[in-house]
Amino acid sequence: MKAALNGVPSLSILDGWWVEGHIEGVTGWCIGESRRAVAGNAPADNKAEAESLYAKLEGVILPMYYNDRAKFLEVMQHAIAINGLFLQHPAHWCSSTSPTPICADAVGCALPNHGA
Repeated sequence: MKAALNGVPSLSILDGWWVEGHIEGVTGWCIGESRRAVAGNAPADNKAEAESLYAKLEGVILPMYYNDRAKFLEVMQHAIAINGLFLQHPAHWCSSTSPTPICADAVGCALPNHGA
C-alpha cells in the first residue's frame, strides 16, 4: 500500500486491501478474478492468473506506459489520491468493492462515470 503514496499503480490479485482499493484502470489493474468470488477455500488457478497477468501487461499496461504517458500519469495520480488517502485514513475504507463515489467525493477527483 505504501507504494501508492509514491504514485505506483497496483497490479495484483484481488485479495486483501486491493479488493477495496481496486478501480480497474483508475488506481491500477487486477490479475484474474476476485478471491472472494471463488467458492470456499478453493485453490487459486495459477495458470489462469499467469495468463491474466501477461495479457494485462502486454495488452494494457505496457502500451499505456509507452504510448499514452498522459493516461499512465493519470493512473499514477489516482493511485496517490485514492489509495494514498486510505493509507493515511483507513477509516474511509468502505465495505463494498466499489469505492468510486466515496473516493471521488473524499479527494475531489474526477473518476470515469462518477456523477454522470
